[in-house]
Parts: sequence; C-alpha cells; structure tokens
Amino acid sequence: YFVGGSVTFGKGVEQANTFTGILNNEIKQYNIINAGVVGSNLENNIEIIKKKIKKSNLKNIYVNFSLDDLSIIDEIINLKKEDSNKTATMLAKLRKNEILVYINNFIRTKSVIYIMLKGYIFKTDKIYYKQALNLYKNNDKLKIFDELMNEVSNQNLDNKIIFIMIPYSYQINEQNCKKKDFAEKLIIKGIEKKNIKLIKLKEVFCNDKNKEKIFFKFDPSHLSHYGHKLVANTLKQKIN
Repeated sequence: YFVGGSVTFGKGVEQANTFTGILNNEIKQYNIINAGVVGSNLENNIEIIKKKIKKSNLKNIYVNFSLDDLSIIDEIINLKKEDSNKTATMLAKLRKNEILVYINNFIRTKSVIYIMLKGYIFKTDKIYYKQALNLYKNNDKLKIFDELMNEVSNQNLDNKIIFIMIPYSYQINEQNCKKKDFAEKLIIKGIEKKNIKLIKLKEVFCNDKNKEKIFFKFDPSHLSHYGHKLVANTLKQKIN
C-alpha cells in the first residue's frame, strides 16, 4: 500500500502513469495499491493505516511524508464508528456513482492546469516552500508531530511501515540541493528516532540530469509523468 496526499494520488497524471501505477505494472509479484487521498496529511494517513488497510498478506505500507504535512496536523479529526458492513456497502455505492467518478477524474487530470496558472502568476513554488518551513517553527505542531510518530511506531511492530520523503520543487534548486533546511532535519530526526525506515528522494532528484522535468511547470509539489517514473525507478530498486 502507498499512503499519502495528492502527490501519491498522482494529481494531473493518469493512474497508470503514477509511480504506483508504474510499479504495479512492472513488479508482478505484488499487488500494489494506491491509497493516496487528495488533501490527506499525516494524521489522516495514520487513520487510513489503522482502519482501512487490510493487514493480512501485507508486505509493506509506504507513507509519503510531504513538507506541508504539519499544515492541518493539529486539527481534531472526529471519526464516527460505523458498522463495517454498512461502510462496505456505502463504499460500493460511491464507486458506482458516475458523478463522483467524474470528479475523481477531473481532480486527477484537469486541476493541474489551474495549479500551473496560479504558479505562473504568483510564483507559488517559493511561497509554498516558505509557508511550509514556517510550520516547523511552531512548537505545538512539532509536539503533535512527535505524538503522531509515536502512534506510527505503535502501528509498526512488525516494521512494515516505510516513510518516503518526496521534496518540494523549490527544495531541488541549485541552492537548496547543497544543504538540508531545518525542516528536513526535524522530519528526518522525528522519523528515524522512532526506528522507522525512511527513503529520502531529494538527493535522487538533485542528481537527475533532467530535474527541471520532475515537476509540472510552476507547480510547487506535484510530479510530472517524468517525475513519477523517476520515483518508480528508485522505489523499484528498494522493493526488489
């Protein structure tokens, strides 16, 4: 299972061309499932791991930790306990809902145009990066981050959870490739001190000869088809 937000979901890219789709096509011995949800953060990802992922016959759960995962990390998420049969029936109905299918396809393919236009006008790659960095100056959010990492650790008794760090586009410019910012250091420390495996992709991106192709133009975080292929090739080596 791959869990995360819109980058994992593959916003702007057909599912077959996302890194999970590529891996599912190229690694035949595993059934690779994309459990990415647009707008999901670490708190929600933990709920998905706890309540939505079947643990039987499970090899690994890969969790994409994005730089902005602290943005709504301190919001209280109240989930109602529902009968599992009712939930399954509801999900089956949702999958057959043509309007929701259309919305899902729109989010995946068309909304990238809006992001590109906004990025071109407002230079959002730098703005998003700076906003994300400021989150790591908030001690309350960092405390909640540590608490959530404890929860991940408690769910990881058999070491099946592996974190992935996919950088922002601004993090792989010439200046930022030469150093780790303080947010990166805090994230890496917070994950590794819980003895959770971590795959860091910033160096892979920085060393790529075509790194200008990794993200959509003027997009702060979403991977292009080329970017998804790069992530897939890196993860394929790790999985094999």
